[in-house]
Amino acid sequence: MLAKLIGISLIVIGGFIALTVLFPLIGSLFELIFLLLKLALAIGCIAVGYRLVKRD
Repeated sequence: MLAKLIGISLIVIGGFIALTVLFPLIGSLFELIFLLLKLALAIGCIAVGYRLVKRD
């Protein structure tokens, strides 16, 4: 009985630790996605500007 209680408490503690690690990771993942979108927009603007400059 004591082993089951210790096991349940370890599962709860492990889940709490996993969530505290996971939430900042998810936040940084969204930051990475927005950074990639900004870079894609910048590259698109550069490509369109280059095509407009090179067009005679």
